Amino acid sequence: MRPFLCALTSLPALAVGAGALAGDSLIGTVERIENRATAQSADRVRDLARNSDVFFDEVLHTYEAARLDLRLVDDSHITMGPEAALRLDRFVFSSAEPGGALGIRLLDGAFLFTGGAVEGPDGGHVRIRTRFAAIAVRGTTLWAGPIDDSYGVLVLSGEARVGNAGQNVTLGPGEGTTLRTTASPPSPPVVWPQAKVDRALAAVAFRD
Repeated sequence: MRPFLCALTSLPALAVGAGALAGDSLIGTVERIENRATAQSADRVRDLARNSDVFFDEVLHTYEAARLDLRLVDDSHITMGPEAALRLDRFVFSSAEPGGALGIRLLDGAFLFTGGAVEGPDGGHVRIRTRFAAIAVRGTTLWAGPIDDSYGVLVLSGEARVGNAGQNVTLGPGEGTTLRTTASPPSPPVVWPQAKVDRALAAVAFRD
């Protein structure tokens, strides 16, 4: 098994990072939306609609009872539940070359991530940061968000490494971990009961 990528590295491609200006680089579009969601850059807030473009380093917000599904240019998908916020702060991808790098900062709420071509043939190129944990994923469909008075991470396919407070756990399909506080280590991996999986996915599911 190949080790997870420990740090995102630059590749010659569509590369945007901390030095790029928000709004410089198109990285995806809105596939589906339910109720209000916005994209905030340094100088404006705009309402999103189906087929709206999404740009690097914008902060995406969903509001009460809202859902938002994004398709990135590499065919990764991100689905946000209500009252969620995230920022894509690292993206390196070229359709001419396999793999790349993707960095997601989940600021609030629940989301579902399904990896696309950016993961490449060996995976491990996606890093997700939340207030509770750092997550590295490989070939993964992954849910993260608040659940049962804790913060949870659930792997539906692939593999993810979840780290906080100096400890790491590796999750396989069907396994989840929880963190009680931002200072807590992740709990040992366990297979979540179907009722808990259903509650997690309901937090990002569209109602129509």
